[in-house]
Amino acid sequence: MTNSSILKISRVTGVLFLLSLIVPILNWFFMLSNFFSVQGNTSLEILSNELLFRLSIMNEIISAIIIFTLAFFLHLSLKTINSNLSLFAFSLKTAEAFLTLVLALGHFIILLVIKEDANKIQFIVDVLIGKHIFLTIIPGIFFGLSMVIFSYIFLKSKYIPRVLAVFGIVSYSLVIIYDSTQMLSPYQASLLIVQLTGSLPVCIFQVVVGLWLACKGITIKSK
Repeated sequence: MTNSSILKISRVTGVLFLLSLIVPILNWFFMLSNFFSVQGNTSLEILSNELLFRLSIMNEIISAIIIFTLAFFLHLSLKTINSNLSLFAFSLKTAEAFLTLVLALGHFIILLVIKEDANKIQFIVDVLIGKHIFLTIIPGIFFGLSMVIFSYIFLKSKYIPRVLAVFGIVSYSLVIIYDSTQMLSPYQASLLIVQLTGSLPVCIFQVVVGLWLACKGITIKSK
């Protein structure tokens, strides 16, 4: 690839980094969080805000598309550095996108079922919606694993500052540890300090690397 083409690819990658963070956050705070009923009747909350719930499902589908597209552009940018490792990371991130689609499908099935009878599956609805964050653990582990590898390849490529690449490796490693802790010891994972450690560094990294790639881009230095 020429410097011009990889510069364009890197800028698209930067935008996708930002979108992969912003879109799920918007979905959680402005859509999905509205369906946690204090009275415990999540089904009625969904039916009374059906359009918002449908928008949340669409948001999850869009998130999956963004995840896959980001994986594709990362692989496109980094395959010349280490093709096999980049392809492995691409495969892991594709699995993350697939699992995100599975969550979206689950939410859509919930909507179809409760429109027939909102009371019969109330417990299942409460589990699938109320435990949404817990259900993102498995895609989260794939997310962390794939991005640790991509960050390592960034480190070897010198496309971004070394300190930023190392910060990425550390941040995504913390995501893996945090999601694994949620799986093995939910109480420990519920502690505020643990939640912040598992989520804040990666959010900072995604914003910084996204802006870096979108604004500055990367170039291949001639040997």
